[in-house]
Amino acid sequence: MRFKITMEARESHPILPCNYQYPLSAAVYRILGEAHSTHTQFLHDTGYRRPFRLKGFKLFTFSDLHTPFQIQGDRMYMKRPIADFQICFYLPDVAEHFLKGLFMQQQIDIADPVSRASFTIQQVDLLDDSLPDTPDGVQELMLRPLSPLVVGMKNQRGHYEFLRPDDPAFTQWLKHNWIEKYRAIENGDEQRLSRWISQTEIKPVWNGTSYRSRLITIKAFTPQQTRIRGFDRFLLQVRAPRPLLKLALDAGMGLYNAMGMGYVEVMKKIFKRT
Repeated sequence: MRFKITMEARESHPILPCNYQYPLSAAVYRILGEAHSTHTQFLHDTGYRRPFRLKGFKLFTFSDLHTPFQIQGDRMYMKRPIADFQICFYLPDVAEHFLKGLFMQQQIDIADPVSRASFTIQQVDLLDDSLPDTPDGVQELMLRPLSPLVVGMKNQRGHYEFLRPDDPAFTQWLKHNWIEKYRAIENGDEQRLSRWISQTEIKPVWNGTSYRSRLITIKAFTPQQTRIRGFDRFLLQVRAPRPLLKLALDAGMGLYNAMGMGYVEVMKKIFKRT
C-alpha cells in the first residue's frame, strides 16, 4: 500500500542535509517501532526472510521529498515550511487504516550533526496502486523512479559495484534482486516462479535526455558512513505478472529500499497480456 504524507516544519525556513535519506528512514523506523501491531513489529524487527538466509528484506521505501528548496553546500534550504513524500509498505490491506492513524500527527526529525529540522505530519492520503484487479495476469507498465534506483553486483571483496541504466548488466541484476525479494516472502512453488521469471522483462528508457547519477551518503559524519550511487530521470518499461508488479510498487525496486531508494510510480499502462 502507498501513502502520500504531508508535513509542516516547526520553523519557517527549515534547513535539511542534502543526504536526508538516512535520517528520514530512521524517523520512519521510530514510528513503526512505537506501534503495538504484529504487522509493523514484523516489518520493523525481522523483515521477510528466506529460510536459511541471514539477510532480511525490509519491505518498504519512500520517495524523494517534494518541496521548493535551494542548495548551498551540503544543505537544502527550504523555501516554505511544507513538504511531502510518498511511502509504501508491502503489508496486507487490513493494515491500511492502522498505518494512516499511526503516522498522523507524528513528529519527524531530519537531522545530522550540522542541522536539525522538525516536522509534524498533517495529512496522510492513501494512493491508488494503479494496477487492475486481475490475479495473475501479465501486465506491461511504464514506471518512473521517484527516488534514486540503486542496482549493483558484488565484486570479489564483497562490495557492490553500482551499475548505470545503460550497463548491459543493469537489467540482469535488477531482475535478480526483484525475484529474490519475492522468494523471501513466498517460499515454495518454484515451478510457478520459474514461469514468472521467464515472463518478466525490464527495459530502461530515456527520451532525449540522459539519466541522472546521484551519490548518496548514508550515516554521514559517523564511522559507519558509506556512499551508494543511484540513478533517476529515466523510465523502466517492465512486463511481469501482477504479484511481482505489486511487490515493486509496494516495496521498491533495486537495493537499499529502506533507505529511501527505488520508489517507483506507474506512468502508464501499456497493454495487458494473460
